[in-house]
Order: sequence, then C-alpha cells, then structure tokens
Amino acid sequence: MDDLNNAVSQALKDLVVRFPVLNEEAGRAWSAALLKWMQPEQLPRLTSLQARHSTELSALWQGYLADSTSGGGVKDRRFSGSEWQRLPYFRLLRDLHLLRERQWMDTVGMLDLDAATGRRIRFAIRQALDAVSPANFLGTNPEAIALARQTGSASLESGLKHLAEDVARGRISMSDETAYAVGRNLAMTPGAVVYENEAMQLIQYSAPMNALSSSSPLSSTSTTSSIFRRRIPSFAFA
Repeated sequence: MDDLNNAVSQALKDLVVRFPVLNEEAGRAWSAALLKWMQPEQLPRLTSLQARHSTELSALWQGYLADSTSGGGVKDRRFSGSEWQRLPYFRLLRDLHLLRERQWMDTVGMLDLDAATGRRIRFAIRQALDAVSPANFLGTNPEAIALARQTGSASLESGLKHLAEDVARGRISMSDETAYAVGRNLAMTPGAVVYENEAMQLIQYSAPMNALSSSSPLSSTSTTSSIFRRRIPSFAFA
C-alpha cells in the first residue's frame, strides 16, 4: 500500500511539473478573477448565482424524494448504462455530479476573463471534475459493480493486475505497450529532436531512406489527457 501511495503521489507531482500552464498561469488567473469578482459591486451577481444554484439543488432533491424512479436519461457517455437511470441511488449520484459540473461552469462564465484565460480555466476545472466523477469509482459505478458480479470478480482481478503493472512502471498505461515492435509492425525513421518544451517535442526526420518512404512525414500530437476522455487532434506537416 505504501508503494501504491508513493506511486500515486509521484504521478501527481509529475503532472504538476509537466503542465505548469495549468498549475501556475490558470491558478494566477483564477485568483485574480476571484478577487475582482468578490468586490462589493459584484455582490448582486454573486447572490443571484448562489440563489439559482440553491434552487436547482433543492429541485433535484425534491424530485428524487417525490418519485425516485422518474426522470429522463442524460446524453453523457459516462452514464450511458441503464443502471444509472434505473437505480435511484446511482441516478442521484449522477444528477448531483452533473449539477455540480454545471454550477462550476456557470461560476467561471460569470468571471470577467479574457477568452484565452477562460478556456484555460474551464479546461483545468473540467479535468478535476471528470476525475471525481462517480463513474470512476467502483463503489459509485453500478456498471462496474454489475460487471464484477457477472464475471465472478474477474473484472476486479483484471483491474488490480493493470494497477499493479502501472505502479511497477511508474506511470499510467492507456494501451497494450507490447502490441507494437520496431521492424514487425512499427517503422522507425532516423531523426532528431530539434525543439522541445514542457508539452511537446518537435522532431526533424532525415531524408527518405528508400523509394518506398514518403517524403512528407506525418507528425502527430498525442492526447495528454485521454484518461479524462478528451481528444487533442493530430496534425500533418508537409
């Protein structure tokens, strides 16, 4: 357990070091915006927002207590399983989380932020909210619980095996790292890193090695947050 805790702590430290834009710039912008927003002249807007959030939360609880089996589904793939709608307890967890997400985004929307800072803060908040989604935890995910029951806990055993492998590697693996091998199903073109920063590396490849090599290599930017189900597009350069 100590090894697991140390591995998780180190992973969080690495995330902070590798993404200072989120850690420092967004933090400074958020603090500055909050200080500005908490000035006396902003009190009516703050009061109105808090009142609306309280009303939404009260309506959610009243609907749940009045008829805990009613209510429509949501168009969110994290909660696409029928259990999230059919089972009252898990439906409440889902609805409370989605309400919390909307409230945070409403709060950011009322801050006086420029477009770039607003996008940066929304991105950082979205990652944090996605991380604490009830869909990410065994005890609050009815689909995971049902799968564990159906497989006789084999799914839990598989998950723990992957966790142990990630801890041993010191990083989170998002795919089978043994699926590709150079010379078998993965090509390797000679090149060198000509520029790098905290978020990317720019690689300049050598001239085509033979007649079958393309003269216009493909440079792809892989996702840095796929654990949160986000996608960053790839780009091709001639």
